[in-house]
Amino acid sequence: MIKVNPKIKLVLAGEGEMKNELIKYAQEINVSANILFLGQINNIDDWLKVSKLVLSSSKREGLPVNLIEAMFSGLPAVVSNCRGNKDLIDHGKNGYVFNSKIELIYYILKILNDKKLYSEMSYNSLEKSKIYEVEIIKNNLLNIYNGVINV
Repeated sequence: MIKVNPKIKLVLAGEGEMKNELIKYAQEINVSANILFLGQINNIDDWLKVSKLVLSSSKREGLPVNLIEAMFSGLPAVVSNCRGNKDLIDHGKNGYVFNSKIELIYYILKILNDKKLYSEMSYNSLEKSKIYEVEIIKNNLLNIYNGVINV
């Protein structure tokens, strides 16, 4: 993908047991200039503001809060086909769900190269994120608890 668009940057936030191995691998395949390994950070909102899309290649997810945060920032998403990811991302509406590396690359480039599509997906991400606002979640939980208490 870097050959198609050398300006693309992958920003990875957080720590993990494979971080040093990934840094070394990025150097070996000569892509380290296009990858930022941020480590543990407290300013993810600042990074989301300068991002164009969010990517999740997880094999398993519960409730991917990172995707919800990105949706609140209006970012389209390209996500792997697993529970959690596909619950938040409506394929073709606020992002794409991929099943292969080829699809992953295709969807990223499709979003980045089509301003109208990008704008629509951004808007749809913002709209879908509204169901995760604190007041709505709080009220939903209260309704559930009240239903259990009143049984």
